[in-house]
Amino acid sequence: GEAAMDEADSHPARLTVGTATTPEERDAVYRLRYRVFVEEMGWKAADADHATKKTDDLDAAATVYYLTDGKDIVAAMRTVRAVDAPGSKYEGFYRLHQFPEVPREAVQFTAALIVAPAWRGTRALGQLLTVAYEKGRENGIWLDFIHCAPSLVALYEAMGYRRFRHDVLETDVGLRIPLALVADDVEHLTRARSLFARLARRFENDPADRKSTRLNSSH
Repeated sequence: GEAAMDEADSHPARLTVGTATTPEERDAVYRLRYRVFVEEMGWKAADADHATKKTDDLDAAATVYYLTDGKDIVAAMRTVRAVDAPGSKYEGFYRLHQFPEVPREAVQFTAALIVAPAWRGTRALGQLLTVAYEKGRENGIWLDFIHCAPSLVALYEAMGYRRFRHDVLETDVGLRIPLALVADDVEHLTRARSLFARLARRFENDPADRKSTRLNSSH
């Protein structure tokens, strides 16, 4: 995750959520992602395509969400199910082998979160993540992984994510902290005052499942 969100949102425009399914929508997302990751943050990944603005090939297996103000795409992110991207870099990032008891169909990687400069400090990020959470639950996602800059750990912890490793990741944009979310841990989401807490209660939740994730014991 590479964006911040304030409690207050003074931006006057209204944002709507879309799923990038057409080539035009995907290209618009790639351009925004390239502008933020490569031009603004100085990402120098070898697999970034400077002609198409595409930053890697995992989008083929991903669901790509975006926010639009009615004119431009101002924020985007993607989710990739572990079962759809076997052997991807994310498996190594999050040491997925440590969670053999979790079906790969129930594991999701959330990544490539970008917010245009004018929309940082608004509720754009929260709106995007909430949609991804809801869609993930509808599709049986139970464990969601993400990584973020150290300065954003508190923000994601307030959403219900938690650290499960002591070390950090070395990525193309610097050190990143791996975090995980147990989607049906309503007790934890409520305690964290997560944006997802109320939404989580609409789904079937099994608190006993939390014991199998090792999130607490491995931290």
